[in-house]
Amino acid sequence: MKKNHNDAAYFSEFSSLLTACTSEIIQSNSQNLSQILDHVLMKIGVFSEVDRVYYFSFDYQASTCSNINEWCKAGVTPQITELQDIPTEILPKWMEKMLKGEEIYIRDLNELDDSWAAEKEILEPQGIQSLLVVPVIEENYLFGFIGFDAVEEKIEWNDNARNLLQILSNNIASVIRRNNQNAELLEKTAAADAASLAKSQFLANISHEIRTPINSVIGFSELLKSTSLDLDQKVFVNGLNESAHFLFELVNQILDFTKIEAGKVEINREKTNLHELANSVHKTLMPLAKKKDIDFELRIDIGESDYVLLDETRIRQVLINLVSNGIKFTEHGFVRLSLEKRSEIGNKVNMRFSVQDSGIGISAEQQKNLFSVFSQGDNSTSKKYGGSGLGLVISSGILELMDSKIICDSSPKNGSLFYFDMELDTCEPETKELKLQEITSPKVEFTTNEKLSTLIVDDNVLNLLLLKAMLQQVYPSLTIQEAADGYAALELMKSFNPDFIIMDIQMPEMDGRETTKKIRALNYKLPIIACTASVTEGERELCLDAGMNDYIAKPISKELLTSILEKNIPQLKILI
Repeated sequence: MKKNHNDAAYFSEFSSLLTACTSEIIQSNSQNLSQILDHVLMKIGVFSEVDRVYYFSFDYQASTCSNINEWCKAGVTPQITELQDIPTEILPKWMEKMLKGEEIYIRDLNELDDSWAAEKEILEPQGIQSLLVVPVIEENYLFGFIGFDAVEEKIEWNDNARNLLQILSNNIASVIRRNNQNAELLEKTAAADAASLAKSQFLANISHEIRTPINSVIGFSELLKSTSLDLDQKVFVNGLNESAHFLFELVNQILDFTKIEAGKVEINREKTNLHELANSVHKTLMPLAKKKDIDFELRIDIGESDYVLLDETRIRQVLINLVSNGIKFTEHGFVRLSLEKRSEIGNKVNMRFSVQDSGIGISAEQQKNLFSVFSQGDNSTSKKYGGSGLGLVISSGILELMDSKIICDSSPKNGSLFYFDMELDTCEPETKELKLQEITSPKVEFTTNEKLSTLIVDDNVLNLLLLKAMLQQVYPSLTIQEAADGYAALELMKSFNPDFIIMDIQMPEMDGRETTKKIRALNYKLPIIACTASVTEGERELCLDAGMNDYIAKPISKELLTSILEKNIPQLKILI
């Protein structure tokens, strides 16, 4: 016996059921909505004693609708497979009411007038006697509709029940919209991540391609400087070398800038000695100041706050940029690097880093462009002193990541003062006893013969030539073999047993890290030094993890090469 839909007890139970169903729908997500909707349709269908309950979704681009969820009473033929991609144009009356957000309530299919002829032609073959359809709509956007078919005998729906179903339908619409928005957001995020990854990979590749020829220009010009040259030739070679170094610095600045723009710069705070940091910057740039006959002063007034937590590498980069600019724009007089403690509370210290010069100064109008990309005070400044204008932009971006900013105080012909304040955590100096650390790199064994040999592996002919020339100049009695790729290196080692290997990283077919892994798998314990133009984050760690002993970044100077090699192969010193 059918339930009385007009009975108060029925309505109360139906209301409770729909409340529970609404809760299920609201807590769903894009992954489980369809499964939960199947469950909800089944519970409503069983309770209301209809024969079929379904959800149709609209495809506006194709102008079709499809049955995607359906529950049928036992013995009632499912229609879900037949009712797919139905053109909405064959349901004119139906679609008119759905798009207006109006329900369709047909008490008796036989009572429909001629305006419903198209719909009746579709409904009659399904054996439908009466039905209720409520639109799944929100903010005038129709997602689909939920239908309740009575096949075996007619069912009447009162106003209260129909209103409750419309509320459920509206909640379904809200959840579908939310899920669609989340899916779009995830898609956009994935696209942004993919674009960011592609950009990073592009920058890494472009960096490698640019740094490789710069390595050759700098390296060969360094070698030429150490040969016998007449006065004009020395001038030419020095100009070539300086230009190559300038180009190298510009490439590094562009890469730093793009990393900041892409949010790829990470701040690593670690224990830092401020005296050592300041003295390191002073020592690095003193030759540049002496070349221009400028006094380069260093003032440190930080009390006992020697050790603090900060990103030493990045702060050194900022200070070197500010001091370099001071020297560049000062014709005579001084440049002063100062570290000053402003205040200290507990383990927090407010430190001011400043660079002052007696240079050309900057007008208020020019200061507006100081931190704009590829800008300097004005075009005449750029022409006279050179530079890309990226240095201050990069420094400003780095300090923003550290919750600080650069302040400029300057006027024309009165010099400039650049400074930034930072609140830092102080920490105790290193007083612990030295302990032996576990050596993670392969154990090095040295074949007592003083005549050592090496294998250079690089797919770039100029790089091979440069490394070979540098090594021969410093270690004349060193035996050198060459390999153009990883496979050639492995094949050569069958007949040649070198004392150490200098290994390029980016090579076709088999890269340097993979080649190193295969060498280690063959139980070779000789030192392997990575030599690469790649400067991506974590490159050094990847090389060490692959079994390499150390890492040299291009462009390579003779001094750097010698230092790295003799640290890992002490026996090389006897060849000098």
